[in-house]
Amino acid sequence: MPESVVRRGGIGLRAEQLELGLGDPNDTANIFNYRQQVECDEASELPEQAMSLMRKFGFPAFMIPASLGGALDRPEDVLWAGRVAARRDLTVTLSFGSTLLAAMPVWLWGTAEQRTRLAQALVSGSLGGFAISEAEHGSDLMASDAVLVSSAGKVFLSGAKWPIGNATRGDFITVLARSPGASGDGFSIVCLFKADLPADGWTNIPAVRLHGLRGFDLSGVKFSDCEIPPSAQIGRDGLKQTMKTLQVTRTMLATFSLGSGDSALRLALAHLRSRELYAKTAYDIPPIRRQLVGSYLDLLIAECVARPAFRAMSALPGRLSLWSAISKYLVPTLVEDVMADVGEILGARKFMREGPWYGMFQKLLRDNSVVSVFDGTTHVCVRAIAAQLSVVLERSPKGIDEAGDAMAAVFSFSKGAVRWEPDGEKLQLTNRGVDEVGQNWRHAVTMLGAGSSAAVTSTTAAAIELLVRELDEEWGALRKRVAGLRAADPAFASSAEMDDASRMFSLLWAASACLQTWLVNREETGGDFGAGDWLLGCLQRIMHRIRPFDHVQGLAAEADMLRRYDEGLMFSLEDFPIAR
Repeated sequence: MPESVVRRGGIGLRAEQLELGLGDPNDTANIFNYRQQVECDEASELPEQAMSLMRKFGFPAFMIPASLGGALDRPEDVLWAGRVAARRDLTVTLSFGSTLLAAMPVWLWGTAEQRTRLAQALVSGSLGGFAISEAEHGSDLMASDAVLVSSAGKVFLSGAKWPIGNATRGDFITVLARSPGASGDGFSIVCLFKADLPADGWTNIPAVRLHGLRGFDLSGVKFSDCEIPPSAQIGRDGLKQTMKTLQVTRTMLATFSLGSGDSALRLALAHLRSRELYAKTAYDIPPIRRQLVGSYLDLLIAECVARPAFRAMSALPGRLSLWSAISKYLVPTLVEDVMADVGEILGARKFMREGPWYGMFQKLLRDNSVVSVFDGTTHVCVRAIAAQLSVVLERSPKGIDEAGDAMAAVFSFSKGAVRWEPDGEKLQLTNRGVDEVGQNWRHAVTMLGAGSSAAVTSTTAAAIELLVRELDEEWGALRKRVAGLRAADPAFASSAEMDDASRMFSLLWAASACLQTWLVNREETGGDFGAGDWLLGCLQRIMHRIRPFDHVQGLAAEADMLRRYDEGLMFSLEDFPIAR
């Protein structure tokens, strides 16, 4: 059985070993510590010692499927390992993350020879980049100027790609380019090892200076009639392959936000519980307590959104076109709110490049802001949701009750996720109107009304039921709203109003994900989780976003937040121990 077998909930052994191996980031005796990361950031340098330590403790294995000898056995393996790394430093984490993005088309469509060579390169420490965007065209992939030309049995690549993660430091680069006359959609993806290319066929475009991620290599590459190996091409239909690849990588980016948010909240609690103001700790001030609990709840909501998207990679890959967009839009947005709340609470210290944790909050704030930009901006993801929203909402909730097995597959803590066997053909460009998480809402409401756990107090149960009724009303209002937009305007799907509807849908989808996470796991997990205070708090938090003047978030789950902090556990619904 693989070493990453489930030990407790969805947590794998290797992720725990990585956490313990990297050590306490507050301890300057450890190589991967906050002071060192801030110093490298100030100097705009990649923390090479931290990169080496990540390699030593096997992080590159999380980028390689288990079938090729790696540790990417289940989607949670990346979810937890990414949180472990991101809570320490996003510059390091995204250097590896950009490499995984570049490798993903090979895992999904590559030949056995391509996969084997790439796996060996990653084990040896290679970095890579996925060259999609171009300076003049941004996210408009159809406008790509990079082109592949075949002549006399040889293949040549011309064009510039920018900005690309790891374009200069990377040993390999995966490129989307036009392929005139080729079968498929007229585009191809090629995976190029720089060592195979003629020296006069390509040059790097210098890295740009960044607001955050100051040591990260965001640069470019220019090809000029560069001869490439014919064996470099990956499958066919390069444009569709790229769009499907982004479904997987957008999903994985949630882990970076979750790790950053964990550190921001942990920093705030450490500082405020030790700082005395007005004859008590700063944490004891009621508005501050409520704001911090709200940040904790945002992290739990984000986890509930990310989990089904991660699990879908192996269990329901046909759902990722919608679920990845929801996760990529909502998770970074929620964590940006965490950063804003923590920054407001820290006051003047928010602006200091020194102070608690060596000025780490400034770095967290700047670095995390870029997550919502990678692999499709917030606007791009909201547009992707809007494109499917009408069809998804039109599908009758009736008949979705049989989705119980699917819900267990994406929400259960105790049932191990389906092993991930990369296969790009299982991914779809649309969900074809199916969305079990959203469409199973009514069934979840029925399950809630059928009886609650013995661990839930009558007060908590009543409060949850009231919130669920209000959320049910919002689901109905959203359906009517979208139907009205469709009837009034043939071009409704591209309207600004549909963007607003997509954002509302994402919040309601998050509420459904939170409710179903609890329903699927409450009896078996029990304890604080089964008691449901966290669910009450999350639903309050979501309703506060929908109706800010009608719903004031309380202090539900405060005790659980403090317990996790005091016991050295990650801010999560599962008990993942952190090094300290």
